[in-house]
Formats: sequence, C-alpha cells, structure tokens
Amino acid sequence: VSTGLAERYKHLNQIVLTTVNSEQSSIDWRSLREKYAALSTLVKQTDHHISPIILLSFANNLYFICLQLLNGLS
Repeated sequence: VSTGLAERYKHLNQIVLTTVNSEQSSIDWRSLREKYAALSTLVKQTDHHISPIILLSFANNLYFICLQLLNGLS
C-alpha cells in the first residue's frame, strides 16, 4: 500500500517538474493542488486504517518475545 502511495507522489512530482520546465506559459496550479490534496487525504485515511493493525502486530510480537524469554529462563 505504501509503495503505491509513494509512486503516486513520484508521478505527481514528475508532472510538476515537466510542467514547470516546459515552455508553456500557463500552468494549471489549481488542478495540481487539488490532486495533491486528494493524495494527502488518501494517505491520511490509509494511515488511520493501518495504524491499529501495526500496533496490534507490535503488541503480538512483543507478547511472544516475552513468552519465549519466560520459557527460556524457566
């Protein structure tokens, strides 16, 4: 998921760079800004949904590490 979002940011940056470096006199900054805002919203929503899963995975791993340490010391 994060790789796909990073690629979208790279693509948007490429669009901005090619547009700025081109000979066009008018740049549609509004469209670029709206695309960036939509992408930022998507990242925030993804973070909101994935953060609890990451926290649960961390807690699960910590539990099993502590359990293995307890069994190793006993």
